[in-house]
Amino acid sequence: MKVIKSIFRRIARSRRDRLNNARAQGTFSFTSLELLEGRTLLSVNVTPAEQEVLELMNMMRADPAAHLDFLLNSSDPNVQNGIDDVDVNLLRTQWASLTPQPPLAWNETLNIVADNHNQAMINANIQSHNVPGEGGFRERFNNAGYSPFTFIGENVFTRARSPLHAHAAFAVDWGAGPGGIQSPPGHRNSMMSVGAPFREVGIRYEAANGSNTNPFVISEDFGSGNNLKAQLLGVAYNDANQDGRYNAGEQLAGVNVTVKQGNTVIANDVTSAAGNYQISMDAGNYTVEFSGGPMGGMVTKQVTIQTNVNAKVDALRSEALLPDPSRTFPSGLSNGAAYDASGNLHIAYHDTSD
Repeated sequence: MKVIKSIFRRIARSRRDRLNNARAQGTFSFTSLELLEGRTLLSVNVTPAEQEVLELMNMMRADPAAHLDFLLNSSDPNVQNGIDDVDVNLLRTQWASLTPQPPLAWNETLNIVADNHNQAMINANIQSHNVPGEGGFRERFNNAGYSPFTFIGENVFTRARSPLHAHAAFAVDWGAGPGGIQSPPGHRNSMMSVGAPFREVGIRYEAANGSNTNPFVISEDFGSGNNLKAQLLGVAYNDANQDGRYNAGEQLAGVNVTVKQGNTVIANDVTSAAGNYQISMDAGNYTVEFSGGPMGGMVTKQVTIQTNVNAKVDALRSEALLPDPSRTFPSGLSNGAAYDASGNLHIAYHDTSD
């Protein structure tokens, strides 16, 4: 079985001996100097496949127990092939120690780190955290501009079959080790911020055709930035296959995102080509509105943001209130009724005529 690899270090610790390729190498821990002032709107360079990986990761962080059932019951044959070699009872025992975590935000500098490392692995046709000529682990983050840092981490896999397969491989952490699980489960620990307070991530997922790097190569690079504000993040999507989660291809790009306190607009953003948005926020209670573009109608959500704690608010096309002037209305009703995507009437405005 192809081994996936993770790395973890604390600055104050001396460099550990590298573990062999059959085991996880831990996870590094450091931080990004993308300090966000005010309510900064982040330029997010993420593909739909990478967004799917991030969504799966944050799905796991939000409810670890439910996510394990999701993985174990997956109909994806590649996921099941990996799980078939795992002691599920041991996996459940390990998994029980996981606790819910705030969502990870996207970081562009970490995405550069991941992209550079993917290219190095593809060019060398190997899976490693240390590709010859690439520079050391810390050096890679420093060179990309993610410095100074407190914690950094990395997961890599060069034999991914799909975003879900890559995610499951990291989460289950299948490989050489007791019960078919890498020991320690460094990939899973990085994703769940076990031993390192990771708050942001960059992901690069791309096709390759090397003998050791195919069909997809993925690098996930984690960090904990100094004095980072809370990030309000999420996706707008159409759950076309009705599986209850975001899949690449379901994204809604060009949706307006408006954050309000009362009637005061605090921030505006527009969802990217991958359907995501991200805004740096102060603590408080907010209303988040999604409208325009492919959303068609309005989705309104409420969110409470705590100081320096990320929060996630998504919008589904099926939640939108859609004006439908083609409907016929009873006498005395204006043509301002709103229906959801299932055709249910939500609002009707009465005429003032006698």
